[in-house]
Amino acid sequence: MTNTVPTNDTTPSQPEGGQPPADKQRKTHRNDRIIALLRALSRADKIKRNDLIEQRNAARDLTRAYSEENSLHEAVSSNESLITVPDEEPDTSPQAEQARSFLSSLSPKSAKTWFKNVFGKRYREFGDSSKDECIIQRSKKHAAKRRAEISVTPGAVLPPGFNRHHHILFASNVYMPLHLFTNKNLRILNREGATLATTKISTSTAKGKENSVKILDLTKFETLHGSEESLSQAQWSEAVRNYIRFFDSLDQESLSQCWEDHFGFFEEQEDLVENFNAILILDIKMRKDYVAQPFSFSMQYYALELEKMIRDTQVQRLEDLLKGGKSGAPSSFVSSTKRQRLPSSTPAGQSFQPGTHGDPSTAVCVI
Repeated sequence: MTNTVPTNDTTPSQPEGGQPPADKQRKTHRNDRIIALLRALSRADKIKRNDLIEQRNAARDLTRAYSEENSLHEAVSSNESLITVPDEEPDTSPQAEQARSFLSSLSPKSAKTWFKNVFGKRYREFGDSSKDECIIQRSKKHAAKRRAEISVTPGAVLPPGFNRHHHILFASNVYMPLHLFTNKNLRILNREGATLATTKISTSTAKGKENSVKILDLTKFETLHGSEESLSQAQWSEAVRNYIRFFDSLDQESLSQCWEDHFGFFEEQEDLVENFNAILILDIKMRKDYVAQPFSFSMQYYALELEKMIRDTQVQRLEDLLKGGKSGAPSSFVSSTKRQRLPSSTPAGQSFQPGTHGDPSTAVCVI
């Protein structure tokens, strides 16, 4: 007796004749040879063939619609596919092939540089007329975006406006010295801003990218128009008002309030005139610190820092006096004074030399 083992293997059904089904052929563009021949046609020939295909397809649509309307079962072939027609005739010259090969070899960065150089050069070759037209268009845009006019009354004094140099310094997170905000220097910046010396710095964007920015050369401006360390109390007060007005113009209430609190603390000091030197030094120090790391206003912190600064300036003034400062006698004057001793014959306790019964002014005081 023979044992049989059941199996789950099944043989797929095949069509009659035992041959597998052939792949379904496309009705149009049947093989690669036909596709290659169609692709080799000129653009004009492709358009002509598409016109013929559209005519045949229209005839098929009519036949199909007539057959359906009259319940006929007439076989109608499917519509033909149109041939893809490029927008422009492809250039197959050796020069074009070389250009395509060159462009494909460029990296994104080198391609950007190449296009900038090429199109920048072509722009310069357009001539003065094109440049003039471009400048006119820029002027029109600038006129459309100009600031609104304000109303004035007789006798009113218009405050000087702010120059682009102020905005560039602030946007670049560069410390803005207070002497840039006196009325005199504001007018200088507005009149001569386009011709003032500038310097280039590098700034980092939020994504860490380095950018170059041209800002006002503060060192040269200070050499010509004074520094903030040399401001008088009146100039300082004038610059403070303009400084706060600048931040008011930026519509940043928090920044405006920050500087109002800062300068308000110093202006409310009872001994502002007497301690102005210490106040000016501390004001400059705090504004520089704020650029590096912003901090909120604290009355206790400001009071403590001002007390320390006043004490430091008093000590410095005393040292200057001892070293021969402006308002004190040179310290060498005291040390160079020779002490005179009493003669050995003078009795102890006698302060003056014996007189000659003459003019009392001849008496000599011995220290």
